[in-house]
Amino acid sequence: MGLENLPKAKWSAAGQQVILKNDFKDIELGFPQLLSLLNPPTLQWVDITAVKIGATADNPARVMMVGFPDVVNFGQFVAGLDESAYEPTDGEYYEVAADETMDFDVASCLWGSEKASQWYAIFAVAEDSGGGFVLKAMPIMRFSSQASKVITLRNNLNSADIGYGFTTDELVNGAIYILSGSSKGLLRGITANNNDNSTGGTVTYEGDTLTMAQGDWFVVLPPENFRFLGSIFNNASSQIVHFRKVGNKVQWLVAVDVGVWNGVGESILSACPLATELTVQRRLPTSDVIYLGHPDTPADATRVGIDFDAIIAGMATLTFAIENCRYYCDGNTGTVYAVGYAYPAGCGY
Repeated sequence: MGLENLPKAKWSAAGQQVILKNDFKDIELGFPQLLSLLNPPTLQWVDITAVKIGATADNPARVMMVGFPDVVNFGQFVAGLDESAYEPTDGEYYEVAADETMDFDVASCLWGSEKASQWYAIFAVAEDSGGGFVLKAMPIMRFSSQASKVITLRNNLNSADIGYGFTTDELVNGAIYILSGSSKGLLRGITANNNDNSTGGTVTYEGDTLTMAQGDWFVVLPPENFRFLGSIFNNASSQIVHFRKVGNKVQWLVAVDVGVWNGVGESILSACPLATELTVQRRLPTSDVIYLGHPDTPADATRVGIDFDAIIAGMATLTFAIENCRYYCDGNTGTVYAVGYAYPAGCGY
């Protein structure tokens, strides 16, 4: 009963159609079901290679396929381009009655090959039949350069070019969605991708040329019926960092040492590229000052500055706004540890 029976097949038929009592029951039940489907089920850490969505026969996990969070207008979703070939999300819900797992040890659970020091978007992908879904990991990528609309890929550390070992052209009919920089929020259909698994990965797009700089972030919206569930970080040892996710908040359950910079610095260790808030802890000796803020901010005076002159060996916990995993951290001594981060409010997860 409810949304699973809506819309009625007869409603697409020609001519006037009779609406029955059971039709009204489905519509009435659909309203409370819709409210329960605004947020997807909670993404859970399993071990260093796997995450899951938990479910049982009596408590199935339901996902409404609405696409990817809009990075320009928080609370909305992006399904793809206007052309039908790039708009696979159908807005309907799918469910599983047992745990559904994404495991890096299973090749079919990800696009491309597993990479270390890499953020992954976890998508629920609708099955072709049966009304269920599977979990699949898509690397969140960075721009290196482009020529004739062929983008060369940069690793997440922004230290070298990378190839993800995609099957040739498996991303065709998907779309590039730009997460940062001058072209933030733009979409382009994918017409080709190579299968390089070393330092020469490329993706080719169509439409107007994008304006991008080295290090800009983007993600591929897959050519399938999907929804974004959250993100994971596969660390330098190819281990998924232990986390707990509740609503739009993520808590790290291990010490995530992001280091310290005496000048402008960037780190991808602390938070997903979509995060808008980061919480860190820093152990400080006496007479130390910490500055936190965006790395493009030109002067310390406009950064968040906190003076710990009166604190001896204090532990400060600070929460501040970030954009696309880019932040400035400056201080004389001490180590910064990430505590957790938050996705944009109202994005439905």
